[in-house]
Amino acid sequence: MSKVALADAQKEWAEILDGLDTVAGLDKPDLREMREELAAMVVAVRELRADQADLEARRQSITQQLRITRTKAPRPERRHNGPGSRQPESEHRPSRPRSGPACLKAGRRCRRAGGGGRLDLGE
Repeated sequence: MSKVALADAQKEWAEILDGLDTVAGLDKPDLREMREELAAMVVAVRELRADQADLEARRQSITQQLRITRTKAPRPERRHNGPGSRQPESEHRPSRPRSGPACLKAGRRCRRAGGGGRLDLGE
């Protein structure tokens, strides 16, 4: 529920409660019971909305703390394994040739291999 819709609903509920309190002809047992349920719901929604606002503020604060912490963290050195890198030959790992998706190598079909997302396990 959007903030505007919630505010409109709360305003409407408050008007209903005021109407039930001020109109003497509405003082009936069934309406009193409904009034008490509505009043309890208004209180519960108000408390939940306050909790939601507190949690949102906490989420924003923690997100900011995470950003700050990440910017302070030391970054590992990048290693370049491509041509022209300054690594000794013993540290250079050649890339392995790719012959297609792993599902094709295993004799299966998958979405990447044009199988529409289903696996054909040969069963």
